[in-house]
Amino acid sequence: MFGVPHFALGAELTLGCAATERNRAFGYRHVCSIIGQFLGIVAMYFVLTAQVRGPAAVRSLAASITLTVGASLICIVFGSVATLRERQTLAVHKGAGFSICRSFSGVLTNRHARILSLVYFIEEGGKSSFSLMAVYYIQYVLEVDPSVASLVMVAYMICSMCSVPGW
Repeated sequence: MFGVPHFALGAELTLGCAATERNRAFGYRHVCSIIGQFLGIVAMYFVLTAQVRGPAAVRSLAASITLTVGASLICIVFGSVATLRERQTLAVHKGAGFSICRSFSGVLTNRHARILSLVYFIEEGGKSSFSLMAVYYIQYVLEVDPSVASLVMVAYMICSMCSVPGW
């Protein structure tokens, strides 16, 4: 629910600007996304290393991380809603009210939006599978400390972030 407007924000903010400005906005969004994922990996590293101290330590740390991230997310979302305003030309859709069916229909009838959605689905599915399997593979197949999985994921993110100037 938050992703679709978030991805559209770069195009909306750069409406009427040069294509390089739009690319820059999407590049910044990607880099900030990687930084957020990196912070998630750091949190995962601490949870994995807390396993040595026992399940109670893991539960306590996970609860603290969850509350911190949840409170931060609430502040960021409410701050965004309070400070970002939609352009007046987009606020009223020619007298038509909002319809989720019309919104989905608009995406499904647009060939480029369908392709973009498919590519995004494949990318996110790959990242999610990689993230889940890395911990399992490292801990049970390679029989290495699972905190090493964090380093593997960080390497992936660094490569992803370094590719931004290329596209």
